[in-house]
Amino acid sequence: MERNLEHMTRAHSFYLPDTEYLTDLAGLLTFLGIKIGVEYECIKCGNDEKQFRSLEAVQKHMADKGHSIINTEHPHYLQYSDYYDFSSSYLTLWRERSWILILILNFGWMKICV
Repeated sequence: MERNLEHMTRAHSFYLPDTEYLTDLAGLLTFLGIKIGVEYECIKCGNDEKQFRSLEAVQKHMADKGHSIINTEHPHYLQYSDYYDFSSSYLTLWRERSWILILILNFGWMKICV
C-alpha cells in the first residue's frame, strides 16, 4: 500500500490532505478506488461536472485537469469523514482563535466568534 501511494504521489501528483488526522488510510484508498474504478467519478469534481463512461475517460480527465486530490470543499468533504478524525484540532482552534465550535451532525459545523 505504501509503495502504491508513493507511486501515485510521484507519477500522478496524488495528494491526500490533512494526513495528520487520517485514521484509516486503507479504507480511504479503497473508497477512492471504488469511486474512480467502479463509479468512474473524478475525486475532485465528484458528480457535479461530468459523467464518465470508462475508467480511461475519468483517468484522462483527472490527469488533464490536475484533479489528483480529493475535494475538500463542504459538502464534498463529508463523504470522507469515516476516514478522518479532526477532534484533536477542536481545542487548538478554540484556544488559538477564540472560537466556539459547535459540531452539527457529521462534520457539519459553524463558528461563532466570542
